[in-house]
Amino acid sequence: MEKSNADKRLFPRVSCPVDLELVSETGTEHQFEAIDVSLTGVGLRFIEPPNPFLFIPGSKVEIGIPGLGRLKAYIRWSRGHRLGLKFSASLQDIISSWVGEVLAAKGVSIQDVTRVHKQIYSHNQLRTQTGT
Repeated sequence: MEKSNADKRLFPRVSCPVDLELVSETGTEHQFEAIDVSLTGVGLRFIEPPNPFLFIPGSKVEIGIPGLGRLKAYIRWSRGHRLGLKFSASLQDIISSWVGEVLAAKGVSIQDVTRVHKQIYSHNQLRTQTGT
């Protein structure tokens, strides 16, 4: 039985209707509403009418809350009026950014989440080294 995308996620997604600004590779700014966010990425909904030719999977972008800085990311998928982004910043940079603030405001314990991540990473490293 194949796992759904939600089952494959390392970090939980949290609902967060926050207005975000996305800057494309060409420097063009676009307004979006976050649908959900995690330490690995964010789901977005267009505020302005979309131009699908501007939002191609794999494209590099920056995303953030105006005044709180931006994170580097890339477009994972684009469907209709929605986009999925994967952060390309380090985990520490993500935690220190607007993402960490939003997750903390939603009651997510960043320390608990990152501790679980480290345990999974260590377990996977051990499996790789032992070939199991």
